[in-house]
Amino acid sequence: MDIIELWQDAADKLGVTLCRPGEIQLPNGMIKRVPNFGARNGTLVFDRVPEDQGIEEAGYYLSIFPPGSSYWTRPASEEGLIEVLSDWGWFGRPEEAPPWLEQPWLNRPVTE
Repeated sequence: MDIIELWQDAADKLGVTLCRPGEIQLPNGMIKRVPNFGARNGTLVFDRVPEDQGIEEAGYYLSIFPPGSSYWTRPASEEGLIEVLSDWGWFGRPEEAPPWLEQPWLNRPVTE
């Protein structure tokens, strides 16, 4: 199983949606888009630093997970994915927040 499959397996167990790169047009290196976490449009996960494409201005949070680093494999377990997603914060509707999410993030306002 490759790292993307491990991330997806952990996400499936937690009930988290991880979108495929083809859903939005961005440069090479994007691994996943994670809706509702990190910013109003979600987090874009890359395996390297992308060229400035106005990612944050477009309402996304940017996270980089270089292959071979400890960050690369952290989300591959349920516990690791909870840690990463809790760090990014919940930006979806409060009533849709996962039950395992750490409480401080549940108080963030929903931004349109």
